Parts: sequence; structure tokens; C-alpha cells
Amino acid sequence: MDYLGQQTHQHGRIHGTTNMLLYREQINKNCIQREVINIMAYKYFLFSKEQMDFRKNMDSKVGKTYRPGYVIVGGRRKTITEINSTGKSSYTDVQLIAEGEENNFDYQRPSAI
Repeated sequence: MDYLGQQTHQHGRIHGTTNMLLYREQINKNCIQREVINIMAYKYFLFSKEQMDFRKNMDSKVGKTYRPGYVIVGGRRKTITEINSTGKSSYTDVQLIAEGEENNFDYQRPSAI
């Protein structure tokens, strides 16, 4: 099973959680393998003017207002348009604002209201 509890292996099952870690157990030929999955993964906080303009335009077409997110870096509030786990974006003007373990940052995700 994966961390959402969906079956991914015929003999796999979720074993337990501790401190935001999940243990996955698989039985292979009388041998139990345990793997620790870190749910609080490494995150990249990104900003792209192209993405912000695109989201503002698309959200306004459906009657919503785009609100970019923010992350606190060095005591300063920085605007972000995306949070992901790869650091890659399809926008050419993307800038890396911050990176690290998600639980080490104060932030708000971008949204449409």
C-alpha cells in the first residue's frame, strides 16, 4: 500500500505512523522488508510572473480572484506561485524562492477565491 492506503502490492500493508513517518511493509518470500516514507517531503517554493498572470487571467474568466501564496524567508514575506517537490516548472521565468523541509517554513499556498 502507498501512504494514502491504496493497494500497490498484493502483499503490502501499512504498518503504522510515528512523527509524520509512515512504515510500509512488504512480505517477499518469507522476508519482511520495511521502508520508511517521509510524508513531510522536501519542497521547493517557486515564483513565476508568467504563471501569476496566467492564473489571474484564467481565474477571472470563471469569476474568481487569484491570490498568490507566500513563504517567510529570513523574516521577510516572499510571494510564491507554486510549491512542488521537484523544483521544476513549465514556466520559463521561474525563480526559486526557498527550498527545504516543508515543516520548517511558515507559508500559505496560492489559491483562488
